[in-house]
Amino acid sequence: MVRASPLIGQYGVPKLDLPFLDKFFDELMHGNLSEPLQRTFSFASYWRSPLDYDNYLKYNLFLADVLNERPKKNETYRRNWLSLNHLHCLWSPIDEIIKPPQSGAFETYTLGQAKEITPLRDSTFYKEDWIGIQTLDKQGKLTTAAVSCKHADFPRACLDLVFAEQTAPWLNNTLNV
Repeated sequence: MVRASPLIGQYGVPKLDLPFLDKFFDELMHGNLSEPLQRTFSFASYWRSPLDYDNYLKYNLFLADVLNERPKKNETYRRNWLSLNHLHCLWSPIDEIIKPPQSGAFETYTLGQAKEITPLRDSTFYKEDWIGIQTLDKQGKLTTAAVSCKHADFPRACLDLVFAEQTAPWLNNTLNV
């Protein structure tokens, strides 16, 4: 299970009251995907600009590989995703950190702009089954759910109900495979 994670990347400055990070986000927003920046701030390796997708593919150290977005695909990544008994993705429409929040369900901004979201099943990532998400979906091994928790609430009381309803059923690991 994945909770409130930028599964298909992050683009947009989260609401943080941490002025020392302003320069960091300014660098990312202006296309600085330098290796030192990505190695210093792991968050930077999730940066996926829909306005500068070619540079993302060229310079990203982590996410572009794991999602098999580059022309040369890594079958090991795909095989590893397909080895899951089930992938249950939780995301929150009120998340103030993950941008867009739908990234937690493998949905992100349509390339070339940063307003409209491409639904998972309409994306090239899904249609060409780069990491096996379409295969998991067709096998009934992919579920997503929107929950009303802010990002910082995920480890707190807001999650108690979410845990009981969305997580506990998957913990027995006796799913049919």
